[in-house]
Amino acid sequence: MQEEASAVDFSPGSLDLLAGSVGNDDDRAILDEEQLQAEEDAQFEAASAATMGPIEDLSAKQLFEREQQLLQEMTDIAEPPARPNPVPADSQEYPPALGEWHNSRPHEQA
Repeated sequence: MQEEASAVDFSPGSLDLLAGSVGNDDDRAILDEEQLQAEEDAQFEAASAATMGPIEDLSAKQLFEREQQLLQEMTDIAEPPARPNPVPADSQEYPPALGEWHNSRPHEQA
């Protein structure tokens, strides 16, 4: 079991995004946010795989897969996909509920 854990070697700095951010002199500083996030996710998965150890029992393997599924579901709930703003910043229109409220109010005559 110990042999398998040491079989994965990491070079110095191969998991550097997990410990901090990209510095100005790092070549990755020019990457866009999505590419940088993908690299950080890959480092996280590599570190997790290296420290997980072997899963030989079928029930333990199924339990681990279920835990991973639950963690992904919790992540999806905590970090919903970005949605566009329903009202553009330069628009004079109100969102539907606000528009209904605004239109139901008596308007002052100037």
